[in-house]
Amino acid sequence: MVLIDAANVSGGGAILLQYLVDQLSERGLPYFVLKKPAVSLTAPAGQYADAQINLLNRQSMLRTYIQQVKPKTILCFGNFPPPFYTGVRTVTYFHNSHYLKGHDRRNFSRNHYLKRLLRRLYLQTNLDYSELFVVQIPVIREAFVKTFGVQGTRLQTLPFYNQERIEQIKAEEQEARVVKNRNAFIYASSSEPHKNHANLLKAWAVLHQRGFTPTLYLTISPNSPYTTPALLQQIDILKRKGVAIINKGSLPYDDLLRLTYSCSACIFPSVNETLGLGLVESYWMGNSVLAGRRPYLSDVVRPSADFDPHDPESIADAVVQYMTGSLPETELVINNQINEFIELLYPQKAQLTAKIDSQTVPSR
Repeated sequence: MVLIDAANVSGGGAILLQYLVDQLSERGLPYFVLKKPAVSLTAPAGQYADAQINLLNRQSMLRTYIQQVKPKTILCFGNFPPPFYTGVRTVTYFHNSHYLKGHDRRNFSRNHYLKRLLRRLYLQTNLDYSELFVVQIPVIREAFVKTFGVQGTRLQTLPFYNQERIEQIKAEEQEARVVKNRNAFIYASSSEPHKNHANLLKAWAVLHQRGFTPTLYLTISPNSPYTTPALLQQIDILKRKGVAIINKGSLPYDDLLRLTYSCSACIFPSVNETLGLGLVESYWMGNSVLAGRRPYLSDVVRPSADFDPHDPESIADAVVQYMTGSLPETELVINNQINEFIELLYPQKAQLTAKIDSQTVPSR
């Protein structure tokens, strides 16, 4: 039995959580998930619970569920180890670069940065309560070592993503003969400051001034606490000027994948990522990837073009290059290692039926 503490996970993390749960269910492996009430999770009844867990009540809540579930392994899926010694083998899945030294914080307010710093201290204090830490890409592993000193066999790099579902939706769209829009770009992203929407929108204004009219699809939820009135106003002003921006809001995952397929390119200006799921999704959908020159990028894809994410002119130049020239195809660097991750969680189940060969990257 694995107890999965995902009570602080949402957004892209929730997509990965659903994929992990699907894989565990298919393999008949026992688990129990603690999740945010606002996060939708498809799982058998009795194998998950809505949990209002915060840093103050986390110890008492985890003790309660450990006593109820009696797990052999605890998976802390939301970056933080338990704040106490549980007596149970514990694995922490780390996927937030803002708790690491050296991340780009130019888009963050001082208050936001201080909150992140306090959470880094919380993580530092509780490092010894997790036997293993898992990260998604090598550059995050290096930063984790520099920040916390954890290394060796305690720190593993095991990225995973729902490759099967992405390819299934792609096949359905191809069978339906959906025509990809050559002038459509997608940025599938939430609205946190590091996602860098402000500079992307400025770049689309520059393109409009230059006489280019590519369509930009966004997935900004108006209800997100990170979606500021200023951001929504910036979008509205540009749309009234005739700039082609369509905000689809938060979408179910299959609808997001279909939207990704309908476009021909992914524009990705995010300054901090631990994976960048939109990069992987766009690659498998056959899209060109145009992305910011940031340390995480080369661990995930070799893009068709790159740019300075803090310079709207540079972003616009990359888009023009795509629209007017011939760019190399995007190449995938990262592998789906869901099998290895599950083997880590269930070491007693060494012989698992592999659904995906994660040793090679198949052609899209």
